[in-house]
Amino acid sequence: MSDNRPGGVAQQSSLLATKLYPPKRRFDVVQRPRLTERLNASLQQQLTLISAPAGFGKTTLLGEWIPASPRCVTWVSLDKSDNDPMRFWSYIIASLQMLRSDLGKNAQALLDAPHPPTFETLLTSLANEIAAFPEAFVLVLDDYHVIETPPIHEALAFLLEHLPRNMHVMITSRADPSLPLARLRARREMTELRAHDLRFTMTESTAFLNEVMKIGLAEKDIAALDHRTEGWIAGLQLAALSLQGREDVSARVQAFTGDDRYILDYLIEEVFQRQPESVQNFLLQTSILNRMCGSLCDAVLYAQSGEQRAEGNLEQYNSQATLEQLERANLFIIPLDDKRQWYRYHHLFADLLRFRLQQSQPEIIAALHRRASHWFESNGLMEEAIEHAIAAKDWDRAAGLIETVALKMLVRWQQGTLQNWMKQLPAQSLEKRPDLCLWHAFGFLQNASYDACEPYLQIAEQAWQSTPPDHKLYAVWTIRAMVAFVRADANASLEAGQKAVSFMQSANPLEQALGMLGLALALVLNGRYREAQTSFDEIIVASEKIGHHVIYFASSMWLSYIHATQGRLRQAMAALQRAERRGSLNVPVPAILTHSLQCDLESEWNNMEVAERHLRACLEVKRQNPGDWLFIIDGVQALVRMLWQHDEKAEAARFIDHQLELAKKHRNALTVRQMQALHAQMSLWEHDLTAAARWAKTSHLATDENFSFGREIEYLTFVRVLFAQTRYDEAITLLNRLQRTVEADGRVRCLVEISVLQALAHKNLAQAQQAMLALERALTLAEPEGYIRTFVDEGAPMVELLRQFIRDQRERPSEASQALQSYAMKLLAAFPPELAPAAVQTHKTSAALPASYLVDPLSERELEVLKLIANGLSNPEIARKLFVANSTVKRHINNIYAKLNVHTRTQAVAKGKGLKLLA
Repeated sequence: MSDNRPGGVAQQSSLLATKLYPPKRRFDVVQRPRLTERLNASLQQQLTLISAPAGFGKTTLLGEWIPASPRCVTWVSLDKSDNDPMRFWSYIIASLQMLRSDLGKNAQALLDAPHPPTFETLLTSLANEIAAFPEAFVLVLDDYHVIETPPIHEALAFLLEHLPRNMHVMITSRADPSLPLARLRARREMTELRAHDLRFTMTESTAFLNEVMKIGLAEKDIAALDHRTEGWIAGLQLAALSLQGREDVSARVQAFTGDDRYILDYLIEEVFQRQPESVQNFLLQTSILNRMCGSLCDAVLYAQSGEQRAEGNLEQYNSQATLEQLERANLFIIPLDDKRQWYRYHHLFADLLRFRLQQSQPEIIAALHRRASHWFESNGLMEEAIEHAIAAKDWDRAAGLIETVALKMLVRWQQGTLQNWMKQLPAQSLEKRPDLCLWHAFGFLQNASYDACEPYLQIAEQAWQSTPPDHKLYAVWTIRAMVAFVRADANASLEAGQKAVSFMQSANPLEQALGMLGLALALVLNGRYREAQTSFDEIIVASEKIGHHVIYFASSMWLSYIHATQGRLRQAMAALQRAERRGSLNVPVPAILTHSLQCDLESEWNNMEVAERHLRACLEVKRQNPGDWLFIIDGVQALVRMLWQHDEKAEAARFIDHQLELAKKHRNALTVRQMQALHAQMSLWEHDLTAAARWAKTSHLATDENFSFGREIEYLTFVRVLFAQTRYDEAITLLNRLQRTVEADGRVRCLVEISVLQALAHKNLAQAQQAMLALERALTLAEPEGYIRTFVDEGAPMVELLRQFIRDQRERPSEASQALQSYAMKLLAAFPPELAPAAVQTHKTSAALPASYLVDPLSERELEVLKLIANGLSNPEIARKLFVANSTVKRHINNIYAKLNVHTRTQAVAKGKGLKLLA
């Protein structure tokens, strides 16, 4: 079979190369210098938006402009199938590689990885590669209105925000895209061409009708048509086609100017009905195709072996010749490449043809789609093959094709496209294919649509129970274990995880790793950390051997959580960093968890700048990848606390509310209680004791009840409510019970906080000896791992305790005592100066002193900001260069002023030079 795929890109990656070719310049068009000059001028800005309804000549205008453009141009013609973000950005990179074959290769490598990147990671890499490209160029996105996926809009907005100077973006669209147009408009970074700009003027209408279409109309007839069509180019073209060859042209024109609102439909009918019957049949039967070439049309039009020949079948015609004939006749057919091999119909004309086909020959539509599906499959274009099989309602064929690509798509996190296909299949088609039911359930699990999993799991389970091999049941029970885990159903999760493992006797390494993962998560939920840690260690080793990164990432996240819970903060961070080096930040869910847990750990170590970077990165990944993702509670607390500290209180509350809503949706009672406790914490931060007390009352917590697993945040929040109510004796009773429980479970991190609260409670009851014992226990547990914020966040009362502890320790010198004294002094130095002024050592410095003499040295980021200030950049310019918010830049500058003891930018630069911070 000859290869009819359009070019090398399609052969290599199922991308259609014809979508990367701009329209060929036509000479039978009206020259529009007023518009091409505006396009030239627009290149000084970031974006050109050409937004107008269909038929206003948006694409034709660019076809006229491109040959004379002062910059090279790369092109992508978009259609609805490009709503998959991975597919969209693959086309963008492919279009850039039309400029130079290696342009975007690093970004393409990220897309080709087993697990795709976050779009911030992808676009940062892509922007850097573009910035290094030596030529200025224009990227055109044609028909952007077909894109409806929010993550694509958000990612493109990110690219526009950080657009390299050598790149300009042009967008054609029937509607305004979901991009930050107001901001671009305010910054004067965008040129807009609208319908009123694109409409033909009277002069242009005259040139089109009489010179291009050669109708020879009088001025009054041209004015009548121009008035009726309001300069709509497609309308004028349709009118001209219907007038060609008529003798009563003037009368016909006058009829067109009536008030009949269906007149444009009549014009289309006139064009179509005046074609020979054979051409009408060709147009109708090929209208099911979004794009077409001669051999594809042959396959669609010719009856296959054993298939009844449809009426009007065009076996006597050569399809390639017919396509070329239609192009010469200007019958709304658009060439997609220079070879005149691939074409598409004008969208409006295609809509008309499909409507008429449905009206006139509905019985042949399924057969046409089926033939198209076979052709696309034979040519390796599986997505189009599946879409036409679905359009044909050939459910068994569609299901079989989906089954061949399902695992590959799930691994590449393309479950959105996969789920969309499978949702269209009738139940009976799925029931015949247990493997497909399993993939469907797994896709729902990835999409956090947990309720939808079980019906498909039951179908697969019944099939495999009656027909071997029944070892596949491990996957059914693994998914059930994970669903139960998300819902915090400890018993159900453990039971399902154990059943999954029981079916793994003949399982391969991948199946064994998956089954063990379900059980390990169940062990975490049941508080059996030591067993869970052993399982995760084994899973990580196994997943490394088989190269399955998703399992590796998931295991690493939860292993980190276990280490942190048991007080091993450094090991927790090491697990996250190992996963990060293997690409965890390139997959949405692992990236969200990695950033949130790193935010938690860096915040505890008082690395607040680093913690904020993880906070922003986490929120950005989540915004780019919307889904029902429940966070690990440690990460939620860290993110909420960071948002609060940055005075983003409304955002913190919204974050908690969103997690609360998801927890209710997924019937996760544990997370519901945790989020309600976080709201109570925020009430305490706002000194709203009434709201906090109301939560404590409705939560039905008591100081004498058993401390069940996973409810630490509730009990510790309850303790703080008791503190606010000065009920310290009751708080100590509860804290002592909590201490015994967490000590038995080895939950050291929680024990540190409990010990801190015990010290504060005893202090408030003037029980100095007990307070010092509790504080010593907290410091002893915390010092090896470098805890800071657990102490500092308690404010002035903790300062008093630490000072007293240092005084007491000086009276009993020992090596252990000296270590704890040094640690206590380090903690005091981390408090704000107004709370612990005696802990801040002051020195008289002069401009000649080196930077090492600064009491509080500038951080790496603050030094970077200082250098940018010295280079004359404004705050917004610094924010754009460092990819941070303006408020973050202001905070860095305030920190610089405080650390250098200056009040202006000029003073900061002078002091920086004196301290040899600046060259």
